[in-house]
Formats: sequence, structure tokens, C-alpha cells
Amino acid sequence: MKRLAYLILPILLPTVARASPNDPDTYLQLGLLTGGAHSQQDYNTSFFALEIALAAGHRVSDLVWVHGVIGAGALTDFDESAGNLLDVRGGVQLRSCVSSGIVCGLASIDAGVRRGHVNAEFDHINATALLIAPQLALDVGTSHVRIRPAIEADLGTDLSGLALSLSAAYAW
Repeated sequence: MKRLAYLILPILLPTVARASPNDPDTYLQLGLLTGGAHSQQDYNTSFFALEIALAAGHRVSDLVWVHGVIGAGALTDFDESAGNLLDVRGGVQLRSCVSSGIVCGLASIDAGVRRGHVNAEFDHINATALLIAPQLALDVGTSHVRIRPAIEADLGTDLSGLALSLSAAYAW
């Protein structure tokens, strides 16, 4: 059985590209996120969210990066309510690439704060929530210019939701 595992594992696991001294170790990323946010205050209301986010990251090892994100956007329920939100968070990102480095996979976890305000039909919702945000992303491009489609879950004390994003990153 051990021999079978030794034969199968190299086929199933992609070759991980190791960082060389010439590989970029810092990036700046701009993205657009869209998804739902659910407020547990007063009316237990769900909102559509659209957010622009700016992120910066730095490589600390071949596979591990640290990063910070700030995002701002709008909330609406497409009826009588509209508002805004602000996210500030930071976290750790694992990045694994095939040997060419053109295609990579990212998995990250962030912790931070989300602030939201909504003018509802009969009330106002003000929420400041602690936030945990796991994310899975594809990372495609050259060594300096990357495109990153992703899905993330925003799990918090309020205004939690699921989001899809598309970002462009420049690395140096």
C-alpha cells in the first residue's frame, strides 16, 4: 500500500514553484467585490453589497504571505433601503503555484472590522462587526501582473455574507 501511495502522490500533487531571489515579494491589488450581506439587527434584513477593495501583501516564505485589505462600498435591498460599508482587515495567505508560476491557487484567512450604515424605510441600521473572512482564489498571470477571481465568506457578528471578487494585482 505504501508503494502505491509513493506512485500516486507525485501525480496528484502539482509541482510547487519555489520563490527565487528574483521573484516579486510585494504586491498591490485593486478589486471589485459583489455579494450579499445579512443584518441581524431589527428587521433581520438581507442586502446586496458592491465594494471596491485595495490590498497590499508581502511574502514571508515560499508559500506564506501576509496582507492587509481596506474596502468601501454600498448596500441596498433594492426597495427602500440604501447605505454604505467599510472593511478593514488583515491576514495570512497561502499561495501555491504550478512550476511555471503562471497559474497559482490562493487560500487566505483575514480578521478585521466591518462598519455598515443603512437608511431603512422605517429605521436606520448601524453596525460595527468583528469579521473573519476565509477566501479561495485563482491567481493567473505574469510574474508582475496577476488577475485574481475569488470567492469569500464574510463571517461576522453582523453584516455577514458571501462575495465574489475580481482583482488585478501588480507585484514587485
